[in-house]
Amino acid sequence: MHTLSNEETSSSILRDNDNTRMIYSLQHLLENFGVSKTRLINDLFDPNILTYINIGRFDKQKGHDRLIRAFESYNEEFNNSRLLIVAPYGPIKKETIEQVKKSPVAENIYLLGRMNNPYPLLSFVDAFVLSSYYEGLGLVVYEALALDKQVITVNLDTTMKYLQNKEVISVDNSEGGILNGFLAFHNGYRTKNKFDFQQYKNNCINEFEALFNNK
Repeated sequence: MHTLSNEETSSSILRDNDNTRMIYSLQHLLENFGVSKTRLINDLFDPNILTYINIGRFDKQKGHDRLIRAFESYNEEFNNSRLLIVAPYGPIKKETIEQVKKSPVAENIYLLGRMNNPYPLLSFVDAFVLSSYYEGLGLVVYEALALDKQVITVNLDTTMKYLQNKEVISVDNSEGGILNGFLAFHNGYRTKNKFDFQQYKNNCINEFEALFNNK
């Protein structure tokens, strides 16, 4: 039998207090949503469940249709996974809700509406997934990287322009590509390179200055 030392006991109490604070924070964040807060919180804190998040309005551009289908294929094989979609508004909101309701894995998909700040929730999940058919930049990818989250993203030229050092899990721009991203992450693939935000800032400044230098 292993007897906890004072140091181990103190550490355990600190972790418990940290978890309690995080749970209260999540409860406050989710209080206005018609989802089972207890189940979602349990899922987020369960080390045996992988959680993925997508943040973007209900719009065809965002690729929620293929994201949901790819997750269905993945979740039917690996039930210990959850998909969170944070979408405040959009022209195809009803269609997307209906797609989730009819999904064979509907119980493992959470649809969350408007949040003043969805990024605290992003910090609790295992990975962010960008499923868009196209993007101007895909800013949320960089916001996820700033939170030190793993990112699965379809290969979009505009998004990948500054991501040349394998900072993300890049997949084909297709439903099959998104599925492969889920499977790769599930099987333990993780990116190790950190995104260089200072270099990104310098590149943006140089590109901005070049607009004037070329005139």
